[in-house]
Amino acid sequence: MIGKSPKGLRGRVAAIQSTKKYAALNASYVRAQAQAAQAAQLAMTDPLTGLPNLLAFQHRLNAIVEQRESGKSNPHRRAADKKDYSLLFIDLDEFKRVNDTYGHDTGDLLLKHAVKSMKDALRKEDFIARIGGDEFVVLLSIASGIQEPLDIVGVIGENIRKMIESNLLVLNDEAKTVIPITSSIGGAVLADGESPEEMKENADLALYKAKGEATLKGISFTSKGNPRNRVALYVPGRAEPMLYSDYREGRNLAISFVPTVNKQEQGELSRRDKKRCPTQSIGIHLS
Repeated sequence: MIGKSPKGLRGRVAAIQSTKKYAALNASYVRAQAQAAQAAQLAMTDPLTGLPNLLAFQHRLNAIVEQRESGKSNPHRRAADKKDYSLLFIDLDEFKRVNDTYGHDTGDLLLKHAVKSMKDALRKEDFIARIGGDEFVVLLSIASGIQEPLDIVGVIGENIRKMIESNLLVLNDEAKTVIPITSSIGGAVLADGESPEEMKENADLALYKAKGEATLKGISFTSKGNPRNRVALYVPGRAEPMLYSDYREGRNLAISFVPTVNKQEQGELSRRDKKRCPTQSIGIHLS
């Protein structure tokens, strides 16, 4: 029997070792890629609520700019693919007082509770992020030409406000302390020729209007009724933002909404509430 030559054996061993080394390097590369992706995801996630954070919001705004530019350069783009973009800034009212009165753990619980309410009021395609302590932002995309974007922004903002207000936070203490939650919301639409930064400034102006603040950047606001727990809109061409209730009345719009309640904690909705809010869906209802 003629044995295999040492040279041939060494070649086979070298080939096997090379294959194993390549496999190990490839596995190491895959692990590094997965770790990098996980780190990038964590960098754009709010650790308390699990929502996207300010960095993720900025990334989404940049994506909007790219989409708009690509749409301009494509004259054959279908009308159904065109989108109107809008923004809602949301502040939870009296959040500092809750922290000071009940402690930061309760404040964290309130934030998570409010986030669930906001998610329940939004559509699947809406983007929500936490950008500060009690500050949130919602980015909306609306198919162009179907309905007035500002009408839809107002309805969604009002749905969010009512959903937050209706879902009280009940503490697990001996007294079963109930903490009401309200919010102030400012909305704006990305108009033709405007940048996303200008849309942010306009939504910020509307938020100040909703909160009943006296001035912002030298602009004076007039307010009526109780300040806060309101939705305001930046309406192009007006000297100052407008409370959504006034905007809706001026455009003869009506919306209907039934808040989602925890029956165990809050009991059944009263007949009066059901009569006032006859529609179960939290979708968009304009008439």
